Amino acid sequence: MSINRFSTLTVATGLFCGLATDAFGQSDVLSLDVDRRTGETQIINRFSATVQMNGYSIQSPASSLDPAGWLSLEQQGIDGWQEVGTVDVSLLAELNPTSNSTLMPFDSLNLGMAYNPLAGAEDLFFEYVDLNEPGVVLRGSVEYVPEPSATMLTILGVCGAAALRFR
Repeated sequence: MSINRFSTLTVATGLFCGLATDAFGQSDVLSLDVDRRTGETQIINRFSATVQMNGYSIQSPASSLDPAGWLSLEQQGIDGWQEVGTVDVSLLAELNPTSNSTLMPFDSLNLGMAYNPLAGAEDLFFEYVDLNEPGVVLRGSVEYVPEPSATMLTILGVCGAAALRFR
């Protein structure tokens, strides 16, 4: 199996003419935010560039995706989006062969609870296709939120110190 099943799918389906499986780029424009407590996921444009996304995939080598909780763009009724391939705990993917979704700076797309927090793995890969970057599959960042707060870490440290002191 290819490390990048999404790229293999796009080439095999011919939806992105001329897209080569080795045409990858790193991008921090779009990121996938994952709530590590609830499993809620969303694609977020964190920068000032506009993105015209017409394909994305979320992959998990440790099978930590939740297809039943995933709210695909197709399910949301967003024009042209289609789920691609076999939807399972290791791959969620969609393509839009007729149009795209434009994400203005700081826009987001909710994907429901596509992550299974009980799986215990934070191993997701997020890739997408931006019509502004023809012929390239871009690798976006994955951000797990919320981060443990400084206050909570301080409280845990104080409690640990107190427990040791009273032993």
